[in-house]
Amino acid sequence: MKWLILFLIALLSLPVYGKTLPQPLRNIQVTDSHSADARWNFDVIQGQLKAAVGFLPSPTQTLTVNSTIIVGSRAIPLAGDGAVTLTATPTIANGFDGQVAILIGTSNVNTVTIQHGTTYNLLLDQGQDFTLGNGDSIVLLFLTAIGDWIELDRKNVAG
Repeated sequence: MKWLILFLIALLSLPVYGKTLPQPLRNIQVTDSHSADARWNFDVIQGQLKAAVGFLPSPTQTLTVNSTIIVGSRAIPLAGDGAVTLTATPTIANGFDGQVAILIGTSNVNTVTIQHGTTYNLLLDQGQDFTLGNGDSIVLLFLTAIGDWIELDRKNVAG
């Protein structure tokens, strides 16, 4: 479906009898049918296709120590109800094979710490727990063959 839309946009930008479309096509938005949180934006200007993809974040989840993170979107803003270390088992419920989740901290006071371990359904880099403060993020991938979320990347903006 995406490729059909790209083809149609490119086709519309071709010269017609020596003339191009009088107005450039701008900000055409397409929602990915497999992931409602993905939004594709296209611009066709002077025959060139420009594309970008973004992920709509879910509402910020405010968590207690026994909360489970809900993966309802790819980008998931988090805050604690104070500085919390999540102890729920699992911390994140199983996803689908290949699912990606980006956890993003929203507070340096109400931080959220996730813990490494199969008990928590999280396999973090070098077995290191991670505290999400304001702007910190961690990218996780769920693999059914392993049965856990696996860390792909983390960013600690404060240092």
